[in-house]
Amino acid sequence: MARYKFDLKSGIIPVNVELHGERVLTTKMVLDTGATFTIVSWDVADLLGYTPDSESKIKIITASGTETVKTFKIKKLKALGQEASNMKLVCHNLPQESGIDGLLGLDFISKFNLYFLFCHVKLLLFLFIHQKEK
Repeated sequence: MARYKFDLKSGIIPVNVELHGERVLTTKMVLDTGATFTIVSWDVADLLGYTPDSESKIKIITASGTETVKTFKIKKLKALGQEASNMKLVCHNLPQESGIDGLLGLDFISKFNLYFLFCHVKLLLFLFIHQKEK
């Protein structure tokens, strides 16, 4: 079990995320249970050595509407003491004033049991192993 403290007053839960592409980069992202996909900025994709494939596009719904965005697969993503390989990431710039490089979405965090203990200002993460249905 991994435990992480966060500042409830900040309104976000920042997470250090290690991304493995052509290069390895540690960046600050926000844990976002409302994001279906993990999103990184174009700058982060570039620093990792990736050029998102123009043919690999999906539609996402953002606060400002529906947008078509490019995607790419990353070798490995490590966050909250866990890791995932060959994840598809979405390239989309967030507002620069946010000070974050991306969103850690449900495509990553749904692999684990995640508990928010707001009264203790802690985040608990348990590895969840999906079992095949009989």
